Amino acid sequence: MKTSWGTGVRKDSDGALVAATKRGDTQAFEELVLRHKQRVLAVAQRITNNREDAEDVAQSKSCPIALTTA
Repeated sequence: MKTSWGTGVRKDSDGALVAATKRGDTQAFEELVLRHKQRVLAVAQRITNNREDAEDVAQSKSCPIALTTA
């Protein structure tokens, strides 16, 4: 996987990360989750109007994503 020189930040496309996740690359999955965490949380907060509920919703979405990419 590509990384930015010296930073360890992955520069792969989401598609490449999904493909790597399907091959069992847990680091690729972690990168996908980190990459989209704030956006998922923001949408969940707009829907729930509650930060704690939004965090629960955002965290609960990681499991179905893992199952979908497997």
